[in-house]
Amino acid sequence: MTVVPFRSLSDEKIIRLNKLAVVSPEGRARIAIDQLSFRKGEIACLVGPSGSGKSTLLRLLAELEYKDSGTIEIRDLRAEAGGPQRYAVGFVPQSPSLIPRLSALDNALRGRLVHQPRWRIAFGFSSHDRECALHALDRVGLADRALDRVDRLSGGEQQRVSIARALTADPSILLADEPVSSLDPVRALDILGALGHDANRADKTLIMSLHQPDLATRFADRIIGLKDGKVVFDGPAATFGTSARRDVYESKQRPTNSMIPIMETTE
Repeated sequence: MTVVPFRSLSDEKIIRLNKLAVVSPEGRARIAIDQLSFRKGEIACLVGPSGSGKSTLLRLLAELEYKDSGTIEIRDLRAEAGGPQRYAVGFVPQSPSLIPRLSALDNALRGRLVHQPRWRIAFGFSSHDRECALHALDRVGLADRALDRVDRLSGGEQQRVSIARALTADPSILLADEPVSSLDPVRALDILGALGHDANRADKTLIMSLHQPDLATRFADRIIGLKDGKVVFDGPAATFGTSARRDVYESKQRPTNSMIPIMETTE
């Protein structure tokens, strides 16, 4: 049976990984990826058990962690269009790194700093910047809390401010590490819908990690399953069925059956 993607995607590759490896101090491979690429406008989801390498891979793409070997090539679409060169990639971390004493709006506005020349920062943010930040807060359901200090918001609300900050930056490529881990199921659907809509609207690439396979298959074009730092599944979301999920999540080591007696022999 041929699986047809639910929307047409470009074949243009904007991220290429080759022979990528990250090794722990103990010598264990945290990431060992031969080849992997991502297309322009693609919504890809990394899935896998805890410790499988999802966060490490995203941090490598965001240049927040160093690789031990291999190459990561990211086409800077903004630089090609004459825009700022080093701001093509945005990142939503697992734990929001916000400024507690500032409002949700002021934190979201930090996403616009990447568009400002250094001399311009001293003059503050423009009305356009504020409009972008307020729109992003509205997209994550926090427009009514825009002027509240973030240290007075719940953990889930702070996570949504972090997402709004990334949307305010308007990157060509958005990386999101467990963006809905602190949210209730209804709000998680809203946020993933907002991220997907933002990617579709501007033909952006969205790469996120999720612990919930059902959410991944619902919102992603493509699923990449990681186990022990290696890619064990890579295909359209519609093909990530029961068998594929077993390959990603189940351990190959068989449990010991304690009900089977151990026979001792003497010689």
